[in-house]
Amino acid sequence: MQSFKEKVSHFYIVSVSDKIKALQKQQEDLLDSLKHETKSTAGDKYETSRAMLHQEQENIAVQLSVLFRQKAILESISLNNDSQAGKVQFGSVIRTNKGIIFIAAALGKAFIENQTVFAISPESPLGKLLMEQSIGQIINVQSANYIIEAIL
Repeated sequence: MQSFKEKVSHFYIVSVSDKIKALQKQQEDLLDSLKHETKSTAGDKYETSRAMLHQEQENIAVQLSVLFRQKAILESISLNNDSQAGKVQFGSVIRTNKGIIFIAAALGKAFIENQTVFAISPESPLGKLLMEQSIGQIINVQSANYIIEAIL
């Protein structure tokens, strides 16, 4: 049976993988558009269209780069039980009085097993303060107190 941490990690890996597939499909469609773009008598229109397609390709390439980095980060997380270590670390899923937090990459909010999970980067202000903390500790961020209730 999968632990909650495994389910969270799997959810985000699938989510990032789906985004990668969608962007790769967009990239393929753009390449097809470029191949089928024919030069017309309105040369400026043709050049503008090609330039816009190239710009869109560059935007997709940047997004793919970020997603591949996020996927590599997620895949590097140890799925061992962090609660035995007793301290929050990279890859930890923790329950706080403000909700469940997954410390991995800034991937936003998700609903997993009817629970809201926030994936944050360990470099974020909250992530930095949570790292190496123990159960029961109180972290203050922007006048909000986060109490670490459990490391899942």
